[in-house]
Amino acid sequence: MLGRQIRKLNHVYMRGIIKIVTKGKPVKEEALEFDINKLSPRTNHSLKKYVEDCGNGGAVPQIGETN
Repeated sequence: MLGRQIRKLNHVYMRGIIKIVTKGKPVKEEALEFDINKLSPRTNHSLKKYVEDCGNGGAVPQIGETN
């Protein structure tokens, strides 16, 4: 379900997805693939919260350094 929600997001939100999944580390690939089921519980929670916030419309949610 989360994967489906991510794919439905507007592309402007993808930078936040990448930042959460990579924990802010630089990414060299054009496309980023990851297994949602292999994310840490903390990362998974941060990702779910971000996607929910994005789905509620409005501005792009800010991602804190603790995510």
